[in-house]
Amino acid sequence: AVVSTQSTGVEVRVSARLSKKIFRGESLTRRERNQLKRTVGDLFRLVPMAMFVLIPFMELLLPVALYFFPGMMPSTFETIDKKKEKKLKKLKLLAILEVLSES
Repeated sequence: AVVSTQSTGVEVRVSARLSKKIFRGESLTRRERNQLKRTVGDLFRLVPMAMFVLIPFMELLLPVALYFFPGMMPSTFETIDKKKEKKLKKLKLLAILEVLSES
């Protein structure tokens, strides 16, 4: 969890630089834009997670909340298996779209 928190901090710093770039009127590459979207989404996911940490004994309900809302964890806290699973789903969807566009 410490490594995930540190990587979230690094992503926030990088995204802050990207936001400054936007405010200066510069355009972002697709990779930068995706990272900014992911980091902003992660920050919004951290708000409910903070409630579980700040309220005493609320962390006991965290597994229940994650069962009902699996997308609640920030992306930096995802396991490698979850990331591979998401990539596989995207690849399958792209393959289906490619087949459909050919017909």
